[in-house]
Amino acid sequence: MQINYLSYNPNYYNNYKSDNLTFGAKGKPLSLKYIMEHHSQVIPKRVRTYVQELLDQNENTTESLLKIHEKLYRPILSCKTFADMIKAYPEFSGVLPTVPVKKSSVNSPGRMIENFGLNILQEYWGNLKTKDEIAQMLGMRNRNSLEFSLKKINFIGFDTRYKTLLKASDEAGNRKIAEKTKAWNKANPEKRRELNKIAAQGCKTDEYRKAQSQRMYEYDAIHPERREKISKSLKGMWDLCPEVKLIMSQFSREQQNFVLTALAKQAKKQQISEKEDYTLKIFYKKFWTAYPQFKDKLSLAAKKIRENKG
Repeated sequence: MQINYLSYNPNYYNNYKSDNLTFGAKGKPLSLKYIMEHHSQVIPKRVRTYVQELLDQNENTTESLLKIHEKLYRPILSCKTFADMIKAYPEFSGVLPTVPVKKSSVNSPGRMIENFGLNILQEYWGNLKTKDEIAQMLGMRNRNSLEFSLKKINFIGFDTRYKTLLKASDEAGNRKIAEKTKAWNKANPEKRRELNKIAAQGCKTDEYRKAQSQRMYEYDAIHPERREKISKSLKGMWDLCPEVKLIMSQFSREQQNFVLTALAKQAKKQQISEKEDYTLKIFYKKFWTAYPQFKDKLSLAAKKIRENKG
């Protein structure tokens, strides 16, 4: 029985890098396609509609979510009156221009400022200021004082995750996220390890593995040179371990016909079904369970291949 030894790489998923999932200096900003596929529910309707129309024209557009937000909401800064703003942005029609207060408290700081509602929306949506920054700008004691006023005018904000997506869609913002994440990880090693354990458990689910596999195949389709490079490395690794190849071939002869069929199709690089893919996973799992000592041999061989390339 011929086995396609290149098909099995115990470290392949660890080596895989996604264009869309990685935050930070080594990764690329989140694409609009990825954001819409995974986080569309947190995107404001005006932005979501615009993005969808853009993707319908070109799903691989490199336009950033941040630039789109600025294009759609920076014009709010040019609105002179609250009425002008409502006409241009009807989604804010439920917001009040000022905070309704009792006569005895008309001098409450910030609340009776003319066009208070307009100014808040301009700073929050147009300038993307944080609530802490807005509170400081208005001379309020803290963010809690501002929150009280925002509730009174029926303020409309956006999900905090949307703000993160805006940053992650931009080169500079993506870099800041990476720097903050690295600093936090360095300052909180124990918490980082605990979070890694939780994440590792999530990676064991069939749903996650299936999605990860799909992302891997999509990435390889776009970057065939990477797959070719990995194949050469894997071939070199297996060639350094002929005894492991021999034992695996012998082990395969002991399997049932449906396993042999799946192995044969895989070796010939023929399309395999979801059931056959599952069969192959079970086959390799059984083999490595029966011969765990060979994992170290392959790891040493892989390390040797990497060192030789370096």
